[in-house]
Amino acid sequence: MKFLLNLVGFCLAVGAGLYLGWPHIKDHVPFEIVAANKGEAAEEEAEAVDESEKEAEAAAKKAAARERYLKATGKVETEYEFKLNQARVKGLLVVSLSESKEAGTASQMNASVWPDGPISGRVRFNQEMGMEMKRALVEVVKHMSIRHRDWPEKAGVEVAFEEKYSEKDGPSAAVACALLLESMITGIELSEDFAVTGDMNADGSVQPIGSVAAKIRGAARKAEVVALPSKNESDYRDIMVLHGVAPLVSVQAFSIETFEEALDVGRADRSDAIAESIAEFALVQDVFAKKGANHGALLRNDKVREKLEHIVSLAPNHLSARVMLEAASGRVPGMLSLAASLKAIDDTAASIIRLLDGKTKTIDRLGSDDISASLFELRKIQSKLDPRTSSYCTSLLDFGRLAREWKFDRPVNTRQADLLAEEIMATADRVVAKIEELEQNPEVVEELIQ
Repeated sequence: MKFLLNLVGFCLAVGAGLYLGWPHIKDHVPFEIVAANKGEAAEEEAEAVDESEKEAEAAAKKAAARERYLKATGKVETEYEFKLNQARVKGLLVVSLSESKEAGTASQMNASVWPDGPISGRVRFNQEMGMEMKRALVEVVKHMSIRHRDWPEKAGVEVAFEEKYSEKDGPSAAVACALLLESMITGIELSEDFAVTGDMNADGSVQPIGSVAAKIRGAARKAEVVALPSKNESDYRDIMVLHGVAPLVSVQAFSIETFEEALDVGRADRSDAIAESIAEFALVQDVFAKKGANHGALLRNDKVREKLEHIVSLAPNHLSARVMLEAASGRVPGMLSLAASLKAIDDTAASIIRLLDGKTKTIDRLGSDDISASLFELRKIQSKLDPRTSSYCTSLLDFGRLAREWKFDRPVNTRQADLLAEEIMATADRVVAKIEELEQNPEVVEELIQ
């Protein structure tokens, strides 16, 4: 009964509260209900404050970390974006063939921006690459980060080769990658007639690469202007020593020491001096390309020499004009560099060198023309080799001559055949000894590793 009376009293109080206004109701609500509501409200308010404080603390930590990063890298906060979403340039590559031979090509390279994608802030190739090429790309990215402090971090870049299914390695595409990034960051267009090769350090210095002759051959089919490291100038001169002036007029070559020089030659809006030097050398190319042209006589022609001198005055790093002018003045070396001499020997005598391990057993498996062809090519270049490689070349010629005798004129007499086999073995040992002698020569090693 008491419970019912209390309930009735509460209902009357509620009714009176509705009549008199809500503020009066709370005076008649049981204490337990009021306390519970207040507790829940206070708890929710505390949770909201705590969550807000956590968000503020996380934001402060993130801002502090960002500030430390910017201070350490010298960068500035920016909403910087790439000026171009794509860029293209040709890179000079080589494909290894049998018998130490190589085929050069000018491969179209493309770079594309991935905005807010899975590679944000990174640069990567679109296929698996060898470690040398990966390390070269790291140096390129370092240089770009130094060169452009507002390097776009909210997007990634993917670099692709025209032949995306073939394996690639080596650092020679570094300068090409740097040009692609520079083009997208600054909006500078790259020339469609241009191809480039060269390794590069983080400071922008261009480093030497290999297989210059093959790359020049490949470039001539797809490009009109190429840039190669200045440290490879001796390799370029070796082309003239071996093959004459024809390869030099097949494509215009510029030497580059720095990334900035590569950009000067590769950009579509070249300076007036570089553009004029290219146009002037094209006239020289036309003269040399005429059927039956005597290249030696043309080099001695006063008008041709004047034209070459003018080109060099416009662009001192126009390597084709400079080397041709040296040849016209009789200043091109008459022999190959040390590195080129060793490569020429290894390339021309590949089938003979392959016999050194198997000796007479391997000789029997050779084709009829393999040894003869190698001997012919080796004799043809012998007079152009660096003197330090002379004894190595001579020992290979001796070994090849005996190998050919074994193959085509082996003695019927068993004793004489055994003596020839012994001579072949001894000559092979002398070849190996000459190789080791070169490998242990400090002067030779120092020159090769420069």
